Amino acid sequence: MQHVLATLEPLDPATGERVTLRAASADLRELTGMGDAIWWPAITEMPTRSIALFDGDFSSAPSLGTASVTLQVDRLAKLYGDARKLFWPSAKVKLYRGGTNDAWPWQVWFPGIVDKWDITGNRLRLTLRIDTAAFDADVLTSSYAGTGGAEGGESLKGTLKPLIFGRARNVEPILVDEVNSIFQFSGYGPIRAVNALFERASSFGQPVEDHPDYEALVAATIPRGRWATCLAQGMVRLGAPPAGLITGDVDGHRVGSGWPRLTGAVIAAAADIAGVDPVMIDVGSLEALDAIVARNINIVLTDQTTVIELAQRLARPCNAQAAIGWDGRLFVARPSFGAPIATLDAQGRQLPKVLKNVEADVSAPYCRIAMGADRCWRVHSLDEISSPYTLVLTGPYDPTRKYRQGNIVDYEGRQWEWINESALAGHAPMEGEYWTELPESLSGVLIVYPDGTPLPVLQPDEPNADNTGNQFESVFTDKLGRQPLEVVGDLDISLESVAAAIMRGGLFKDILDRETTLADGTRVKTWAQTIGVSIGDTVAFVTDLREVSSDGVVKALLSLNSNGHVTGWTATNDGERGSFYIVADEWGFVDPADADNPDAVPTKPFYYFDGVLYADNMRVRMLAADTVQTANLVGGAVGKSETAKTGIQYDGSGPAPGAVWQTVINYNLQLPARANVTFTISGRHAYVEAAGDFEGLLLLNGADVDVKAFGGAGVYVPTWSDVDTFELPKGSHNVQLRWRGSYGIHLQKGRVVMNVNYIGGSE
Repeated sequence: MQHVLATLEPLDPATGERVTLRAASADLRELTGMGDAIWWPAITEMPTRSIALFDGDFSSAPSLGTASVTLQVDRLAKLYGDARKLFWPSAKVKLYRGGTNDAWPWQVWFPGIVDKWDITGNRLRLTLRIDTAAFDADVLTSSYAGTGGAEGGESLKGTLKPLIFGRARNVEPILVDEVNSIFQFSGYGPIRAVNALFERASSFGQPVEDHPDYEALVAATIPRGRWATCLAQGMVRLGAPPAGLITGDVDGHRVGSGWPRLTGAVIAAAADIAGVDPVMIDVGSLEALDAIVARNINIVLTDQTTVIELAQRLARPCNAQAAIGWDGRLFVARPSFGAPIATLDAQGRQLPKVLKNVEADVSAPYCRIAMGADRCWRVHSLDEISSPYTLVLTGPYDPTRKYRQGNIVDYEGRQWEWINESALAGHAPMEGEYWTELPESLSGVLIVYPDGTPLPVLQPDEPNADNTGNQFESVFTDKLGRQPLEVVGDLDISLESVAAAIMRGGLFKDILDRETTLADGTRVKTWAQTIGVSIGDTVAFVTDLREVSSDGVVKALLSLNSNGHVTGWTATNDGERGSFYIVADEWGFVDPADADNPDAVPTKPFYYFDGVLYADNMRVRMLAADTVQTANLVGGAVGKSETAKTGIQYDGSGPAPGAVWQTVINYNLQLPARANVTFTISGRHAYVEAAGDFEGLLLLNGADVDVKAFGGAGVYVPTWSDVDTFELPKGSHNVQLRWRGSYGIHLQKGRVVMNVNYIGGSE
């Protein structure tokens, strides 16, 4: 006969420690003394367990395995006197199953944690679920430190390092060392190969050689136009700075001498990177899946995911489910259908008898299944591809116009590119020797004016570029000579390629990347990007522009244009003088402490109206002025505001009120004169156990001034505050915020805000 033994680890709130209880399903001395431990016969009902792996169409992930067990509390009290006071949520439970003649330790029948619990009289019923903590680990465990070299610059700090499995095509690497033109494809150990490297989709050819580490790669001499690898760290280096988008075909992560490409092998390798104990992986099920579905895969990870999420994502295309079994291990399985064991007859002519039948709702039958394979991980836009001819959007198809290679037309709602070497007219777009259909709408390519003149020929900074007669000189040649409103307001003029997109209507994106030479010989490099919408009477777009010229003038602009109302900013620097201008009706600030508060109201210190800049809601700590004009000066309106915050998290040492007071803020407030000071104390809590008690208290110069907050006793209090005002003399005043709380409660943030209003004429 099979019996059950259970180990349970609830929390004792009185001590803050977990206790270990052992229970048996029968009062047999062979059980109660199993393994030289005491197992009390407290299990009154044999436990049950369940897990759902398949819903019929792989539309959802498997449910977690669950189990339930019922125990007698009065019997547990024989083991632990305060059994009724124990705290059960998230308590670890292991159920073992075996016979009295089986050697200890028995096989674990269910390892889990308490999800729900209920005590009725002496009856304790626990609902358990599988503990998934080990498989909630992040797969991408490394990020760039931003310290330079192989760890990238400051802009990469905190960015997750990429990870590649299998043979991935056209992957865009991360530029980690701009000075040495070093890119990284995968950052979790060695990769197998970089089979090809491309710049703007044009191949570099074969690499010069492979180097053992980053330092050797930096020290290598690489000819211009060539490249080298450091497979040990998943890196490549160019012989010269890149002139466009870099991509590569990569054979990814290696494990020893192997190269995981099958689904099960990739799951196992990802779990190893995440630090999952190998004994927690059912390797047999992964190998069985690879034997049945022996097809290579590839995946490029740049966004964070957990081990279980990745396993489920990879298993589903194999008609398999990944889940955590009753033994606590990760496994994969494909649904299988065995021989029927019974026939259910809706007419009631066979046993077992059918009492009622109802037709269930089902999804529509599938008539087509779309499959994808050998994914291209970085899809290029046309402006990212090296082309022997200029790509030009020429508008709607015109049967009387001659088209040349690179001309792109709109025809019957789709876009077509002329591919024939001859310039001809009269050939309507269709797939063949003259035209090829483009897969998606294009942006960032060259626009032509209605007379056929390409945009680079007539730019807004050149004479005759504006047929209205307004001859604008370049905003980048008069070196700060224009007013800021003109600079930002004219930004839409300096990007007339946007006009073509506005005429087409809908949502659009435009990218401009050009070099020009002005009449005085100055060379100018301009980059700009615009996104916008033109639907009905609404025309709105945002433009970001950067420009540098050979005479040292650099400029940056951001323009927001909504139906002709332009706001934004412009920054200029000519090496002698730098300026920053804002074009806005008003602007304000939000306290970083309220960054996650959707209801936070910005403080707006400035707004512009009728030619006058007004300043509101401001406290000036020092004001030096030759003349002050004011209608009136409100008493007590001159002052300051200071804020003190906690820097770390504080843990409850309860139970409160017996917990130890902790000084979380100790601050000295300096007053040059007598003042009324309003103190606002506040805090934010996090809970890992039951809602315990807490207290927050303000001490002013060592004295309790009755500014406090308290609560708990079964009620969660995520945030709290209190406020009061005191008149204080000139001098230094010590301000302390003290806090204490029960076990399982943490003070994540504490703050004291001191608003000071000086009392005129007093010390």
